[in-house]
Amino acid sequence: MFSPPTTKKARPSDEAENLAFLRNYCQSTIVEIIKLTLSKIYFVKTQPLQR
Repeated sequence: MFSPPTTKKARPSDEAENLAFLRNYCQSTIVEIIKLTLSKIYFVKTQPLQR
């Protein structure tokens, strides 16, 4: 009746969940990269050149 996860074939719902998780993970990672880049650009633009 119950098969262990290793032999169980992925149901469509499982694959959909994995895809949704991956999409959310990628989106949050991209958002973090964009935030870092924007803050870096903003910092560079607002700082007067000291050299």
